[in-house]
Amino acid sequence: MDFEKVNQLLYQKNYLELKEQLCNYQTADIAEFIDSLDEMHSLLVFRLLPKEIASDVFAHLCVERQAEISALVNEKELTNIVADLFFDDKVDYLEEMPAYVVKKILRNTSEFERKLINQFLAYPENSAGSIMTIEFVDIKKELTVEKVLERIRKTAPN
Repeated sequence: MDFEKVNQLLYQKNYLELKEQLCNYQTADIAEFIDSLDEMHSLLVFRLLPKEIASDVFAHLCVERQAEISALVNEKELTNIVADLFFDDKVDYLEEMPAYVVKKILRNTSEFERKLINQFLAYPENSAGSIMTIEFVDIKKELTVEKVLERIRKTAPN
């Protein structure tokens, strides 16, 4: 990532070009760029990102930056960000957030998801339960490649 170029676009307030440039980079690189910014600019850049990229970038941000963005966005934005996270990323995020942020998020999740989140949060840190995920595709060894691909497309389209 050309940090100098995107920084220049940011400070020139050329937001349209900045957004276009950012969309050409990997989500981890965008997160690294956002992590390098001050609070005000990091939120601005984060809000420039298209929704389909923003959640992936959010998962790569450092915990401190996630907390800052969580505190600065409104409840609807926060709910949308968290809703698009993979379940294990969501749990990791919630483990690090202050109680008021966790309450804000849990208020906007289904009862089923709240139970799952609470179950995962109850596991001791670094235990098998705390690092496992519930998002997987199970495949039977006797299936053909064609049937496996069909199953993956059906159960895990993203």
